[in-house]
Amino acid sequence: MRFNPRNPDPDNIGGVKDSAAIRNGELVFRGTVKLPGKGTLYTKPDYNVIEVFIEPGEIKILSPDSLTNAVVDAGPLNKDFNKLVEMLGPVTERRADLYRQYYNARKELPENADKKAFEESWEQKGK
Repeated sequence: MRFNPRNPDPDNIGGVKDSAAIRNGELVFRGTVKLPGKGTLYTKPDYNVIEVFIEPGEIKILSPDSLTNAVVDAGPLNKDFNKLVEMLGPVTERRADLYRQYYNARKELPENADKKAFEESWEQKGK
């Protein structure tokens, strides 16, 4: 048996998907995990996203309006992860800005455009 750092539980190869409806501004998940792991919560249809470590104890995700502005209040893994996310904030925002520019430029491409040259030019911008 091999250890996979991205999925430390060898009995859970595919991960777990679940959903919950928001009622009165709240949603609740209950369960147990053998080992802590990172999860992703997102809303539909707008796909606001937040990553959270599923770890023992209560995990609260508080937001005035969306997952984009949410704060995770939980155990030590999430406290450390929150610090990392804060430190990476400028890099994350720059990446998001580049993705927006890329997708907007790609939408404007004429049908007969050289897509390979377009992709190569965008790779150079990312360096």
